[in-house]
Amino acid sequence: MLYPDENYALIQKLITEIKIALFKTDISDKELPISNDIVSILETDSQGNIWFYATCLGNYAGNVLNNFQAHLDFYQKEGAYRLRIKGEASVVTYGNMLAKFVTDRKMNSRNNILIQMKIQQAVYYENRRPLHSSSTFKTSIRGFFSDILFSQKIREFNFN
Repeated sequence: MLYPDENYALIQKLITEIKIALFKTDISDKELPISNDIVSILETDSQGNIWFYATCLGNYAGNVLNNFQAHLDFYQKEGAYRLRIKGEASVVTYGNMLAKFVTDRKMNSRNNILIQMKIQQAVYYENRRPLHSSSTFKTSIRGFFSDILFSQKIREFNFN
C-alpha cells in the first residue's frame, strides 16, 4: 500500500530530518531479546516502512518473534517538535534486503539485527517555543504560564 498523501510525506520528512530515535518494544526481554535502543534510521520507503538496525541481547537465532509491536520516539534537543511512531516490526532475515543495508561489517554482526517497522500510527507534538537556556526571567515566566494555559499542538495520524 502506497501513502501518497501529504500526511505521510510530512511524517517521512520529519523522520528524515531527525534520523535518530529511541526504539522500544511492548514485549519483555524474556520473550524478545531485543533491548530498548537508540537507533539510526536507514530508510523510510513508499510503503510506510522504516528500516534500522537494533541491538540484540545475546544469541538471537531462533528466539526472535516474527512480528511484534514497537515504538520509535524521535526528539531533537531544542527542536520544534517530537514524533512518536507506533507500528508492527519484524526482523529481516531475507538476504537481498540485508545486502542492501550492509554498509559496515560491524552492523551485520551477531548482536545487530535489521528491523523493518510498518508505520501504523504517528503522533506529532509541536513545541510552542524552542527550548533555550539563555532566555530571560520574564520570557521564562511568560513561557511557564503559556504552558499552563494553552495546550500543546498535537496531531495524530493513523495509517492502518
